Amino acid sequence: MRRAAMLALLPLLAALGAANQLEDIPHNEVKNWALKFGVDLWEFGRHFTKMNQIQNKFHEYNVEVARKDGLLLVRELAAEVKNHMDFKMNAVMVSARHLTIF
Repeated sequence: MRRAAMLALLPLLAALGAANQLEDIPHNEVKNWALKFGVDLWEFGRHFTKMNQIQNKFHEYNVEVARKDGLLLVRELAAEVKNHMDFKMNAVMVSARHLTIF
């Protein structure tokens, strides 16, 4: 997996190296490279996340996907993270008090 990621980033590094030179980069070539890179990255992610298998399971079990408000979802997630952090901070404070007693 590392090798595939490195191979995917190789054209980017080459483009960055070429950008440091004084020559002008042809915009069409960069656009074509970016499009190819995006397609390759999409296919790479689709393969390793097994997206097609997951979609087939949704259809197989007649599962419906419900829309959620993104802002509401982020707020709920932030509240959960805050509660988790409060719980952890309280645990550390209790441990610190316990250590100072002995």
